[in-house]
Amino acid sequence: MYMRFVTPGRGPARGIAPGFFRSDLTWDICDDAPVYLRKAINTELDWFNTNLPFPDRTWVRSKGVRQYHGICWFDCQHAQTVSRAWALAALFREAGLPVRVLRTNQPGQILYRDAQQVVAKPNELTPCRYH
Repeated sequence: MYMRFVTPGRGPARGIAPGFFRSDLTWDICDDAPVYLRKAINTELDWFNTNLPFPDRTWVRSKGVRQYHGICWFDCQHAQTVSRAWALAALFREAGLPVRVLRTNQPGQILYRDAQQVVAKPNELTPCRYH
C-alpha cells in the first residue's frame, strides 16, 4: 500500500494535486503561521531533508521530449516515514493548509523506488487528484 499527502494548488502536471512538499500554497500559508508552528514545520521538513532520499528519476521521455510525470508516494511499510508525514500533515492543517491523504495499491508505472517511497507515472486507476 502507498500513501500520498496532497494539497490544493498547482501540481507538477495538469489535473494532478501537488504533494505537500511541492504545493505553491504550502509556503504562503506557512509564512503567515505563528512562529511556534513554523518552527515545528521546519523541524519536520529538516527531518525529511535529512532522511528521505531525493528521487533521481521523476521524469519520462514521451515523443522524444523529457516531461515531468513522476508522482511520489510513501511506502506504508516504512512506518517512521509515514508517521513523520502524518505529523507534518497535522502541522500544515493547523497552519490552515488543507491536506488530504490518498491511498493506493497501484500507483502506476514505477520510475523510482527506495525503501521509503516510490515515484510513479500515474495511470487511469491512480487516485491523484485533490477532491
